[in-house]
Amino acid sequence: MTSRLLTAILTLAVAFVATAQRFDWSISLNTVFDNREGDRQNIAPETVFFTKLTPEIGFSLGKGDRVAGGIVWIQPIGYDWNGNNVRPTIYYHHKGSHLSGALGLFPRTLLAEEMPSFMWCDSLVYFQDNIRGALLQWHAGRSFAEAYLDWRQRQTESKRESFSIVAHARWQHGSRQWMAGAYVSMNHLALTKNAPTDMHIVDNFLAAPYIGADLAALVPFDRLRIRLGFAATIERNRADRIWKTQPGAWLEVLAAWKGFEIKNMTYAGARLQPSYGLFGAMLYQGEPFYKQRFYNRTDISYGIIRRRSVDLRAELNFNITPGSFIFYQKLSLRIFFGNSHDIKRKSQESSE
Repeated sequence: MTSRLLTAILTLAVAFVATAQRFDWSISLNTVFDNREGDRQNIAPETVFFTKLTPEIGFSLGKGDRVAGGIVWIQPIGYDWNGNNVRPTIYYHHKGSHLSGALGLFPRTLLAEEMPSFMWCDSLVYFQDNIRGALLQWHAGRSFAEAYLDWRQRQTESKRESFSIVAHARWQHGSRQWMAGAYVSMNHLALTKNAPTDMHIVDNFLAAPYIGADLAALVPFDRLRIRLGFAATIERNRADRIWKTQPGAWLEVLAAWKGFEIKNMTYAGARLQPSYGLFGAMLYQGEPFYKQRFYNRTDISYGIIRRRSVDLRAELNFNITPGSFIFYQKLSLRIFFGNSHDIKRKSQESSE
């Protein structure tokens, strides 16, 4: 499999090098140690330890148009050559003054921001670097809107077809502190080929509008952002054709100062993942803690090394749900080098 991927990448390089106006390349290395201790009510206490190598080459086809390809090699530490996972990256990307888009297997870093924990879990960020489908973006100043289709799994005799449609929009005028936005998603879990009669299609919709403010100008912090929002899941299992509505509220506070960062996320309300016991990660992409009525997560981190190309960060995560507590201790290293615009952007973010 690895040799076929490398052959495909080399073929792509030969095909475009003659017509490309500019050639770019990048390599990123990411090593994560994530030790989880506590009870197993929501998630298994375990140690996640892996390294990830992501080389990529790209060719400019004109103003704002680029074709790129590469691989994502994830190697668990302690398994020698066993347990590795090598996946392709290959996509077309257009970047305009206001409208941008991508098609193919493209990195999540093309998004304006990461999604909140009720939409993306840590494991998704760790082990699924690419979105598999399409991306459309609009941006103007500090305001933006983006939507993507992630075709997560194709239908086979043993696997159920699944895909996600996710959108995020935020309005923030000029230098004003106030903002308003919304997250919307649909997770669709279909059937296997020749599915048994007791297997049914499940659709999960989530909407989470919010208001917030950037208050760093008012305090001696590098960053201070507060967001307050509503979240509701609407879900239908075609086995009973009943629509379930599960509403709640969330509050996020993010503060940063001289390499230190504290982020607290609190959710209270109905269960956003009402069928987690039946479908788990096949249907839901967010943290499994949202199958509870209350969840609080506090992240405390410090950037030990903060350079344009190297970021070494220590982090503590405290996860609390009713009757449950689990504690993460993390150490993550990210190294970027090359002349790719995307790698330059990520390096600058790491050094902030």
